[in-house]
Formats: sequence, structure tokens, C-alpha cells
Amino acid sequence: MMGMGRFGGIAGAMLGATLLKLQLGLPLFFALLSLPALLAAAALLLKRRSIAMARRAWA
Repeated sequence: MMGMGRFGGIAGAMLGATLLKLQLGLPLFFALLSLPALLAAAALLLKRRSIAMARRAWA
């Protein structure tokens, strides 16, 4: 479990440096950095929805 956190820390820093090197501008930079968080939030919402649907099916 600790290895995944370390990998994320290293990969995140490398991705951030690459995006800064491309000189895309700060608004696009922050928009691209927000994509993983938005995808994770969507996945959690879908998981919660599927659990609720399964509970209704068994009730």
C-alpha cells in the first residue's frame, strides 16, 4: 500500500513538471490537474449508486 502512495507522489511530480515545461498556461494546467480528482469523484458516485440499486433489488 505504501508503494502506491510513493508511486503517485513521484508520478504526480513528474507530470506536473512536464505540464509546466509545455508552457500551456496556468488555467489549462490546473484544469488538467483536476481531471484525476473529477474522475475519482465520478467513480465514487457511480459506486454509491450501484450499491443503492443492489440494496433496493434485495429489499
